[in-house]
Parts: sequence; C-alpha cells; structure tokens
Amino acid sequence: MNIETTTKCTFVGHKIYFCEARNVLSSLLTFRIAFMGTHIFCIIDMDNKNKEPERTRYKRLRAKFAKPINKPKKGIYCKVEFFETHLCTEMFFRYYFGYTSRSYGNQESLIKDLNKYVEYEKTIDFFSKSKGLHSYFERNGGSLKKAIANAEKSMKEKEKNDRDYTYSELGQLMKALGGFTK
Repeated sequence: MNIETTTKCTFVGHKIYFCEARNVLSSLLTFRIAFMGTHIFCIIDMDNKNKEPERTRYKRLRAKFAKPINKPKKGIYCKVEFFETHLCTEMFFRYYFGYTSRSYGNQESLIKDLNKYVEYEKTIDFFSKSKGLHSYFERNGGSLKKAIANAEKSMKEKEKNDRDYTYSELGQLMKALGGFTK
C-alpha cells in the first residue's frame, strides 16, 4: 500500500503539536507520538473520506488512536485527537465571515465563495504574504469568535439533521488549544 502523505506540524507549547494532515499513515502518527509530545491534533479534510477505500482507512486510523497511547516504561503518553472539516479546512475559514450550510461540490467552489468575502489562494506564496491567516482574516473583516460559533452551529445542525456535508470541528479544536494556553 503506497499512499502519499503530507503533514505539517507546528509546535504550540508544552510538548503540544498541531498537525494538519492529509492521508495520514498510522506509522507517521506513531513516530510523532514517540518523539514529539503529549497531544497531537489532526485536522482531517473529509472531501475524500466518504468514498472507499479512504473511508475504511480513516475509520481504521481513528480506531487505532481512539485511546491515549500510554507506555510508562518508555516515557510515552500521548492523546491523538481528530478534528474533521467537510469539505476542507477552508470551510472554517469561510466561517470567519458568516455561516453557511450550502453544499459545495468541490474545494474550488468553496474557495470561490470564500473569495466573495476575502482574497484567498491556496498557495505557499499567499500564505507567506498573509503573515498568518488568522490575523489576515481579522484584518479583512473576519472574526475567530464568529468562526468558532459558526463551526459549533454547523456541528449541531450536522447532528440534528444527520447531514454529512458542510461542517467543521475546528471550533472544538480552537477551544482545545485555548485550554493549553491558560
């Protein structure tokens, strides 16, 4: 099984890492657990998890890391948490500017909608020039507080209506990260 894996991890503090991962292999997470910290947060874009074989791989991955890894003899304790966003992480960015439950056919249509509120490109050059997406969105009329509230609303509607599209658990992630900074 040869799956291409891309991961970006950023140190948050106190041995906590924030990982944005796509097609994460469990061996990669196992490596990170052994060498990096007590918490790993994985953002999972769900745009390809509704179809096989990705759905099964993702379910296996979640099951493998459902309980904290605790190996006292090796000095390892790590909790892996998964935070899903459908269609992709840009859904949470869209929530900075307002709520939507619209079904997006693909990432490009979501980015086009986001561009109605703020200029956004999914390029390294853009990320560098923005000098941090959070501050960029706030400088351009967005609000993290609004994004968190909208993400929470999306999850309530998802559960209430058994909806499998247009939702984000990243509001929960932001709250979890806030608990580590206190």
